[in-house]
Amino acid sequence: MKWVLLLMIVGLMPMSVGCLAVDSLEMHIEYQGEDKPANVTIVYRDITSVEESIEAVKKDFESLIKDFEGDEYLLDRSEEGFFIKKRELFIEEGKIVARSHGIVKDLDEVHSIWVKNGELILLFEEDEDFVLVESNGEVFKTPKNTLIVWPENSTKLYFKQRVRERCEPCEKNRPLMVKMLEGYLEQKKHK
Repeated sequence: MKWVLLLMIVGLMPMSVGCLAVDSLEMHIEYQGEDKPANVTIVYRDITSVEESIEAVKKDFESLIKDFEGDEYLLDRSEEGFFIKKRELFIEEGKIVARSHGIVKDLDEVHSIWVKNGELILLFEEDEDFVLVESNGEVFKTPKNTLIVWPENSTKLYFKQRVRERCEPCEKNRPLMVKMLEGYLEQKKHK
């Protein structure tokens, strides 16, 4: 079995750290060959707080800005092998979205896709929190795992995971989080 250097970068921006949650995660991988870096775009949709109090939600928002836009985020991701070229925090359809785009040189450190019988295969172990909902590959489910299979010559790999169960405070906190991001982005424009 030949291991191909590709990965699932779910851990590269841990949105469940602290009290933040996301509704979905999208992964776009543009594979350019075994000895070339892969272009990777990670999109986190509907970021919000799971906290009950307004003060705690405000702290979560501050933490989101600090963690996503700070230099520490870039350093942490580069230590994991993800070299970020561009990152954005924005509002889309009334929800907060974070997008990171970069390259990954050695993808095998995080998660592997292997080549077997002319196919690229990605294995997801069963996850209590997230479920695979979309992919441009063929999806196979077993009681314990989910496999995504692409033809070996595929250059664009895509999949999307969604949280299994959305928390009640998340829905309640979305408008406040969006309002704070609107204010932050407006303030940032005038700097």
